[in-house]
Amino acid sequence: MAKSSERGKVHVLKVYESLLNHKDYPTANYIKQLYPNIKSIMNKYQTNHPDQHPDLLLMLQNEDVIKINLFTIKGAASIQPKNIGAKSFLSKYFNSEALQKMFNVDLENELKAFYREIVRQKEQINEYDTITILRSKVKDYFPKFTDEINPLRRVFLAQLRDIAFYLLKEAYNAKKSLLEETFQILMMTDSINIVSRCNEEQIYKVEQWQTQIDFAKPLYIYKKGNDTVGLRIGEHALTLRFKFESSPSTSIKIATSFEYFPENAKVQNENLQSIEAFEKKIEKHVKTSTSNSSNAIGKCNEAIIYYRLLKTNPLLQQVEESAYQEILTSYSSIVDHDILLQIVESSIVTKEKIEEYLVNKYGEYRLQSIQLVPESYIKDRLDTTDLKIILLANGKYIEEGLSLKAIANKSAKITVKNPGAGQILGPLYFDVGSLVPLLDKLKKQFDLGKKNHRQCLEEISVEFGQAVGNAELNKLQKGLVAILGNATKVITMYKQNDCHILEHNKAIGHVMINQQTPSAIQTTFICNEGELNLSLRVKFSAGKSKGWSSVKFVGEMEI
Repeated sequence: MAKSSERGKVHVLKVYESLLNHKDYPTANYIKQLYPNIKSIMNKYQTNHPDQHPDLLLMLQNEDVIKINLFTIKGAASIQPKNIGAKSFLSKYFNSEALQKMFNVDLENELKAFYREIVRQKEQINEYDTITILRSKVKDYFPKFTDEINPLRRVFLAQLRDIAFYLLKEAYNAKKSLLEETFQILMMTDSINIVSRCNEEQIYKVEQWQTQIDFAKPLYIYKKGNDTVGLRIGEHALTLRFKFESSPSTSIKIATSFEYFPENAKVQNENLQSIEAFEKKIEKHVKTSTSNSSNAIGKCNEAIIYYRLLKTNPLLQQVEESAYQEILTSYSSIVDHDILLQIVESSIVTKEKIEEYLVNKYGEYRLQSIQLVPESYIKDRLDTTDLKIILLANGKYIEEGLSLKAIANKSAKITVKNPGAGQILGPLYFDVGSLVPLLDKLKKQFDLGKKNHRQCLEEISVEFGQAVGNAELNKLQKGLVAILGNATKVITMYKQNDCHILEHNKAIGHVMINQQTPSAIQTTFICNEGELNLSLRVKFSAGKSKGWSSVKFVGEMEI
């Protein structure tokens, strides 16, 4: 049992015994002042399931039953009512076994990926290691969190936050009243909540904690920071923060806390200050690096589009307030100042196109929050989202994911995913066969000096072109969606001050395939009568001097 739990139990039992035996104890004295006519008393540790009962249950002389929860808090800290288990919170408090099963499956997958990444720091990964074996290795290698693995913890907890928000969103959309009931339970509106504030020596203040919640107001759900989701009504909020019990191999807990959600005026003021700081960064920008700027331009574009949406909607709740500032700081030094200003200017058009897209898709809507999505080692193969917009439309929560791309002009090509040659015809992509036998044969011929790099690439391209050329439309669509990603693409042409939006679910209709075009090592897919052209070029991952290296397809898209 954790020290805080031990202290809590000691406090409950001491209050119980003091009330029962009329002993002097500050918290018991306070309760006796509130309820001088106590007939009988029970504490939760006298039940079979203590965590399902209030700390104390009082029966008064008039037969009234009073539920009491007790809190001991150091100084002026806020109340943290419960630490609840991640594997049971949805079934226990949200009354949904189905959502809990979904969460537990995702949690298991995320934990395994998290453990694998930790173990990878120390040894080559064994693909057959179970989660139990991985956990044991993690415990041996990292008995506590270190600077080396803290970034992995941050990514993992953010994944849990997003999974939990998605499931709460689904629960809200299916039956909002269920969340409202849960909110009341977790806010303990049906009990008397007694807070004993203490220092190192003694309890110096006892008070009653009460919430004045107007349940006639609407309930909202939201994300906060890297590891937290919240529910709120008006200014009263309950947060659920994911955390490890202690070390990397321990169980995942959820710390619940009460907080006051900031008023609109405060949110707007903080956002305006953030916007001003961002604009000053652009104003004072100087290019200081000569590194390749292609990726940096894309990252700056993400930060600037985020800024533009926030500037237009200063009441938006930011999930991670500093993210867009940090991205601009990290990448802008690699970008020419003129290009940075072009991206800023074109973001106005991009913002307008995004708004038009949302209106066409949802009709009337209200933006709630925005979030930039960081890179993740456990990112969904199809999820290419860079920006998430959370909105309310027709009484439903919607999380719209956008993939943000920046190109100089419409004739420029957009790089998409680079599938491995061994996987591209398999079930992850086109699902029409495999290039592995050919790759094995060509490697042997290459090692014997019978074929050179170019000959191998051309033969792979021919085999691939023939396989997809004979594929059914649904197989082509499957493979192309896997390469393009499932997020709607927002493509900014910053030199032309223009923007094009390509919806993933409307991107692929009719497909024409040009084999070995525009070169002998490329296959080109022409979709929707030329609206989208995707070229897959086969290449070795390393230069010729490295001999045979892994083979992949480079995807380049034109609009």
